Amino acid sequence: MTIRARKLASLIGAMCLSAASLAGAAGAPPMQLNIAAQPIDDALREFGRQSGLQVFLASVEGVGVTASAVNGSYTPTEALQKLLSNTGLRYEYIDERTIAIRPIAPRSEGFQKTSNRLLGPAEAASETRASTKSLDDAVTIETVNVFGTLDDELSVGSKSGQTLRETPKSITILSNERIEAQQITSLQEALIQTTGVAVSAFTPLDTFFYSRGIRLQTLQFDGGAPAFNGGFGFSYTPDTAILERIEVLRGVDGIYSGAGEPGGVINLVRKTPKRNTEVRLDLSGGSWDNYRGVLDVTGPLALDGRLRGRAVASYMDRGYFWDRYTTEKQIFYGTLEMDITDSTLLAVGMSHEQREDDSYPGFGGFPRYSNAASLGLPRDYNIAAEWARFHIKTRDVFAKLEQRYGDSGVLKLNVSQIDQTGQLRFMGSYGTVNPVTLTGPYMYGSASDTSPKQRLADLSASGKFELFGRSHRYTVGVDRAELDGGGQQDYRVAGFAFNNGVPYNIFTDQIWLRPEPAFTQNPFIAYPINEQSQRGIYATVGLQLAEPLRLTLGGRQGKYNYHQESRNATTGVRSVVR
Repeated sequence: MTIRARKLASLIGAMCLSAASLAGAAGAPPMQLNIAAQPIDDALREFGRQSGLQVFLASVEGVGVTASAVNGSYTPTEALQKLLSNTGLRYEYIDERTIAIRPIAPRSEGFQKTSNRLLGPAEAASETRASTKSLDDAVTIETVNVFGTLDDELSVGSKSGQTLRETPKSITILSNERIEAQQITSLQEALIQTTGVAVSAFTPLDTFFYSRGIRLQTLQFDGGAPAFNGGFGFSYTPDTAILERIEVLRGVDGIYSGAGEPGGVINLVRKTPKRNTEVRLDLSGGSWDNYRGVLDVTGPLALDGRLRGRAVASYMDRGYFWDRYTTEKQIFYGTLEMDITDSTLLAVGMSHEQREDDSYPGFGGFPRYSNAASLGLPRDYNIAAEWARFHIKTRDVFAKLEQRYGDSGVLKLNVSQIDQTGQLRFMGSYGTVNPVTLTGPYMYGSASDTSPKQRLADLSASGKFELFGRSHRYTVGVDRAELDGGGQQDYRVAGFAFNNGVPYNIFTDQIWLRPEPAFTQNPFIAYPINEQSQRGIYATVGLQLAEPLRLTLGGRQGKYNYHQESRNATTGVRSVVR
């Protein structure tokens, strides 16, 4: 949801907090200050840094205003009085550590004080409550964007239509409005913007997400059964063009996500058809030949709007500051939604994403001198071979059925099948450079082919019931998730083994021009069977004990299976792990 209010301005500030804690600004002892005469915003920033206080100044009030110099031993009050002399500005303590700078002659009726009088913390709080205007009224605000509210319904951490306000878990929602406003185009970029999540990229298509120090590998689609990401050859990095929002739950969600890691769950909510016709075309271009276009069409199709559709097509072609490294991405997404009856909704859809990263330079990084000094290579230097590539195709087919019953009940069936094919070919570097001989690093190569599949199904019933004059919630359901990564094959690169690589001179050899070598089957790494599966039965009940107090009880009984077999192509010996 976007709220637009009139009159713009930004709070700039001199918001520098020192490590020292002041017992109270009103009684603070003198301190040594050295602040030159300068523009008021710079002077207040320096005052905040030296005093350890937080200062707010409306940018519109600081235009063209110069502060007086303060050099010597002053209390915060004395320093502010000297800084603001002859500026037409006054100070006001919001609390013992926070100061607002406002005009002596107010522009609105809400400001009645005209003297540079120090208010103590208690008095400042009283004055703030009594005033018809607050700090925000000292500035003008043109546009405020609020993305989402506490009353947004979630599909992660709950299957009973709970709102963010009602869910006692740490959840962050990245809405479509925020995704568009910040030009977030991938899941990696979205999670970089997510509170409590750390992102570590090994490759563009092999990114690790961490929450509370534990890797995030559990995905949900529209709140369905738990999928697994970042293993068994499966690496899913969806484009945000097909997503309505992203929900991230930090912490344990064992009831609905089964045997996933306790770091949390990432729930991807797909776009759905709208009841009114909309056509949107977004085009963008940026540095290093970064071009992107998204076409999004939705609306009613037939049966007086009971049948609706949505189609999204996206294309991205971008370069980077590294020489030769490029990414090309093509996405198509389509979904149909039909009101079979007034209480029955059926949705089907599919998405196809093809991403090709060529000449990626990150495998193994760049070498350094053996004394750890930088080689001083150009910023655009790229060690990757021209044939190095990481290509992935992902196809997702899904269906959802919702049947409403009673006053609040809803029965949901959510099924998906996701197929991937991946091809990795790269040449990397290891070893340091001798500062005298300029020798030392070696080239090594690796390659792999993957074709994982995931099958997901979730059936749940949820709603409300009345008991003892209060409304309570319930959820019961079953789910099943299967991941088959069998057929993954790793290859050796002839003459470029990791422990017996090819030496090169990074300053003279144009290693990126080396022809693509022969890739031979690695006899030790082949996985004819590489799979995991889990199924479970779950139930929760939320008892409203009092108006502000709810007790939630729940449990899950699940079964988890893991089966991996590797085969030595030379000897035929198999190794089995269960």
